[in-house]
Amino acid sequence: EEAVDKLEAEVKRIGLTNFGFVYTREALRTIGFDVAEQGKPPAWAAEARALAKAHVEEWRIPGTENIVVVVAYDLYYRGGSLSKELTVVPSGWAEGVHDEVKAMLRPVDARGWSCESYSERVALL
Repeated sequence: EEAVDKLEAEVKRIGLTNFGFVYTREALRTIGFDVAEQGKPPAWAAEARALAKAHVEEWRIPGTENIVVVVAYDLYYRGGSLSKELTVVPSGWAEGVHDEVKAMLRPVDARGWSCESYSERVALL
């Protein structure tokens, strides 16, 4: 928890709002995610974009009501597995998630905004 507190303080001090395209990809690879090579999207990307467009319906200025995440996963751990097909996750509250789990993915935003209900966070939870 001390490390997260220090990260939060530093993020706010320097005004960091994201790690950017290159560093996010590098960080995800470092922690074991498969990340497609730049310019070579995986086969599911077209389906994910179509789901997002269908959900949003038309272009609008980005806001919490029309920023969505399309997520799918296959997780394996100690012989067990958990899978989810491509699903659209809108902004909102992570209902049914224990407070201890939410505390592990604390919302941190340098601008002082509450990002607790951001679709990215809800999808991860």
